[in-house]
Amino acid sequence: MIMYCYLRKIRSSSVPRIRDNTSSLPGFPYTLELLEGSNTQCQEMMRLSRVAYIEICNHFKQLEEKMAIFLHVISHNDRVIKVKRRFQHATHIVHKYFSRGFEWNDGV
Repeated sequence: MIMYCYLRKIRSSSVPRIRDNTSSLPGFPYTLELLEGSNTQCQEMMRLSRVAYIEICNHFKQLEEKMAIFLHVISHNDRVIKVKRRFQHATHIVHKYFSRGFEWNDGV
């Protein structure tokens, strides 16, 4: 116990930490700041150009919807017609997402 108190005292009296995160914005607003700022800043912080970042986000949004359709059909044992109306897609799209066994790399 004495050793713990001693180490804690040493750490508290050591060199103060310098914050690396200087932005006052948290999470989503910070992301918007990066996307609306210069392309150089976006490139430096995310190692992606703004265009590449947006394309990746769109890819995962589409994948997210495919997953929702697939899980909805599996969990509710619904017909394609009901799922078509719920997700507002053509019948062949819903059928494609489900019948291929939910292929992850079908070109989104």
